[in-house]
Amino acid sequence: MEGLTGVTALFYVAFAVLCLVVSILAFFLPFFVLRIRNESIETNRQLRTIVSMLTKNESKNTAEPKPVTIKESKEIMITCSACGADNDFGVIRCFECGESLC
Repeated sequence: MEGLTGVTALFYVAFAVLCLVVSILAFFLPFFVLRIRNESIETNRQLRTIVSMLTKNESKNTAEPKPVTIKESKEIMITCSACGADNDFGVIRCFECGESLC
């Protein structure tokens, strides 16, 4: 019986520690959710700004519009009209041929 009592006591201690950890995580969970929500709102605001800047730039530019593609990695890429290379958003000149992307 002594071995069974020790195993039972160990089980209760482990269960108490598990309950303590779960209660601590449950207390902090809303803070993590709010932080992620705020970061999502900020990211959406920045993306709206980028899209509005791109659409304003396209309306001012009477030449051939530069295609903008969103790749799998969620990066905004600008395709060079001269050589067709994909360049990161915000780059002034093409990395491949040096042509102006503005």
